[in-house]
Amino acid sequence: MLAVSGGSDSVALLRLWAQSAFAAKTQAHVVSIDHGLRPEGKAECAFVADICEDLGLPHLTKIWSGPYPQTGLQAAARQARHRLLAQAAQNIGAHSILLAHTQDDQAETVWMRSQAGSGLYGFGAIAPLAPSPIFPEGRGLQLVRPLLGLRREALRQYLRSHHQNWRDDPSNHDLRFRRIQARQALAQAADKGRDLVPALATLGDRIAAWDRAGWQAAGRLALRCVTSEGTALTLHTTAYLSAPPPVRHKLLQALSLCLAHRHRAAPWPRVAGLDCQIAQGQLSIATLGGCQFKRQGPNTLITQETGRVSTQYRDQPFDAVRFQTRTELPKGLLETIMDPEQHRKDLPGPGHLPHKPPSVSFENTDEV
Repeated sequence: MLAVSGGSDSVALLRLWAQSAFAAKTQAHVVSIDHGLRPEGKAECAFVADICEDLGLPHLTKIWSGPYPQTGLQAAARQARHRLLAQAAQNIGAHSILLAHTQDDQAETVWMRSQAGSGLYGFGAIAPLAPSPIFPEGRGLQLVRPLLGLRREALRQYLRSHHQNWRDDPSNHDLRFRRIQARQALAQAADKGRDLVPALATLGDRIAAWDRAGWQAAGRLALRCVTSEGTALTLHTTAYLSAPPPVRHKLLQALSLCLAHRHRAAPWPRVAGLDCQIAQGQLSIATLGGCQFKRQGPNTLITQETGRVSTQYRDQPFDAVRFQTRTELPKGLLETIMDPEQHRKDLPGPGHLPHKPPSVSFENTDEV
């Protein structure tokens, strides 16, 4: 499924998809979101629908009807957009959502995170391949961003060469929004002969790749050290401590996220503190991200924390599908977590973090 707003980046994504070899062998749907914030929104969605009709692609418009907060409007709109896209993908039966983020978007996000005092992994701003940030609507969905290596102006030149116009969103010039402030700061630097976009985007790409590899390594570690027993998990300490701390931290985040069915992973300082207790043999009882961690002999029993899990998810088992999506475990391997008797010693270890970000193209979209 392709998310297309009518702006230059997403229209270029649509055109590039239609011209790719994958369009001939994969049925794609196109979805546009009308946020209901501007009178032009309806016309922009109709503009995309007309392009799709010319290309022979099915198109759907989803409308956000609020509520609209007084502050944090862009963040709320982004959450609503992801939720509507996830709902559309689930209804269509798509497993992947293609988004048109560019190298400029990556650089702007890194700049914004730097101004906000973000931690290290916050600079891994936009990943080329990532799970949907929305739960439960986005459960099992992957976001794919095949244009992250391309500049916005290059895409516009491509559209001009094909006599394809696009629609400009007036809010892209509104300096009340932090992203537009970042865009202006980068443009001013470029005017002075200092194009910061490639360097900032490369930083974001590399840290995003390290972050992604950390989640993957956590999934591999889980195959060695986690077993499921009903609605509880057992963390086998010896195998757990065989991995380096950054991988262990990712595993604790993933386990609590998928057992407590939370929207966001637990914050790093608390994760690191719990890991330290386990490593030093000082754990008695601790809580993290809606879960209780209790020492049980040489190991750690993980259960839902009473009163800290939404009513609809209480006593629900570990969300294996979500864990598999988050850690990108190959299908078929996850069952070893669910079977305490499964022999694991020949499985691959946690692995190593890559030195360069992976390349992403339409190959990541087996079903869109």
